[in-house]
Amino acid sequence: MAIQKKRDTAAPTWPSEAVPMQMHMDFAVSSVAELERHRERAESIGARVLLDRTDDPDEPLYVLADPAGHPFCLLVR
Repeated sequence: MAIQKKRDTAAPTWPSEAVPMQMHMDFAVSSVAELERHRERAESIGARVLLDRTDDPDEPLYVLADPAGHPFCLLVR
């Protein structure tokens, strides 16, 4: 994986489409309990929840943003 920083890039607002997603990471866990544990950990170090879809029985997930605004997903697989 290669990552390149661009100074004038606006942070994506995905899942809103105001500023489109450039990329994001998905992190899969094995259970809803693990999902909650990892969400709590992410929030404790500055992430914020953008979307809570934990009520989806087929694929519970959270979309979060890191402190700089970059989105990532935590999901159960």
